[in-house]
Amino acid sequence: MDKTNASYKLGVISGTGDRRDEDIRTIGSICAQMFDEIVIRHDKDLRGREGDEITALLKEGICAIKEMPVTVIPDEKEAIKYAVSTARKDSFIFIGADSVMETIEYVKHEQQLQESAVTA
Repeated sequence: MDKTNASYKLGVISGTGDRRDEDIRTIGSICAQMFDEIVIRHDKDLRGREGDEITALLKEGICAIKEMPVTVIPDEKEAIKYAVSTARKDSFIFIGADSVMETIEYVKHEQQLQESAVTA
């Protein structure tokens, strides 16, 4: 990410429930080092944990590194929509996807909608 040429880096991330608490915190810490802002979303399969528990562990890891904007939007599509609609100009948006192909199709669809709105 250090070599990514963007004025602002926003990450849409999640944690995996069947990992150790320490591992989920580490994900948060690493993301805090990479991004200027984080949106936490939840996977469809939380793998034995509650979403709030995963969120809390991610936030612990993030806050151990620095204070930064963190928004929690459990639904992946809503989290992506939020990230795209609030991103600053020239931002880089990273999306840690639950289902990569489904997410790619969703982003393409949203891009087509935006392009249609601009030309209308």
